[in-house]
Formats: sequence, structure tokens, C-alpha cells
Amino acid sequence: MLCVVTIAWDIATQSIFIMDQLEICREAIPIHNINHSVLTKVIEWCEHHKNDLTPADAKMDYEDREIAEWDKTFIQVDQELLIEIILAANYLDIQPLLGLGCRTLFQTLKGKSGSR
Repeated sequence: MLCVVTIAWDIATQSIFIMDQLEICREAIPIHNINHSVLTKVIEWCEHHKNDLTPADAKMDYEDREIAEWDKTFIQVDQELLIEIILAANYLDIQPLLGLGCRTLFQTLKGKSGSR
């Protein structure tokens, strides 16, 4: 089933993958590796950050940043969804979201014991 999601230019520019694809086709971009609910969540994050991220921010290591309250609330999801967000951010090449997701997953797993 094909699902079409329309996003604004300032949202699209946060994904290096989408920008690269727009240079090639300039039309609808098929994104096969991300389900609709996860893509919607990623777009929500991009919309919130559309005015505060620059290309330099995207390259900055996220673990050096203080996590904003909005991001803390946004990323409070079950582990399965968190992993899906990380995979989507990686596929779409949205480095700040990838960093946030990985940092959160690390913090979640850090307290768990490896033994059963």
C-alpha cells in the first residue's frame, strides 16, 4: 500500500538522504524502509527543529549537547519504536535525531544487566 506524505522544504532539508534524492528526481521520493507511523514521528521531530538546526548542528556530536525537555518527552517511547526511530534517522541521514536516539538507547541499556 502506497502512502504519500507531503512535507515542507524546511523539513526536507534536515534529511541528507531526501536532499540527495531531490537532486536526482525532484518529485515524490519512495521511502521503502520506514513504515508510516515511524516516518510521521520523524517528521514531527523535524518540524519541531526546523528553525533551530543548521548544517553545522547536524555535524555536531549529539552526546555533547544538553537534551532539551521537548526532545526528552518526544523520545520517551517503547524500545521497539526507539530502535525504529534510530533506523529511520540513520536511513534518512538526520544526524541530530540519530544521535538523540542512540544516546537515549544507550542510557536505557546502560542500567540493564547482561545476565539473565
